[in-house]
Amino acid sequence: DVHRDARDVARAQARWIAAASLCKEFRMFHQWRELLTRQHALCKREGLRERLREIEDERRVVDELERSTAA
Repeated sequence: DVHRDARDVARAQARWIAAASLCKEFRMFHQWRELLTRQHALCKREGLRERLREIEDERRVVDELERSTAA
């Protein structure tokens, strides 16, 4: 049936688009976390306590954003 085949193709494309979007989001969050980890190590080494607290807050925001996009 031509209509069923077209629907199957449309569903497959939608799944592909959703998967690609999730991969992009994962990379973005992963890179953001890596940056925060490097900044945290540097600030810890330099004794910048206030900036360490800011970075920890930013990490919480990243985690929350990631959870909200996964839902």
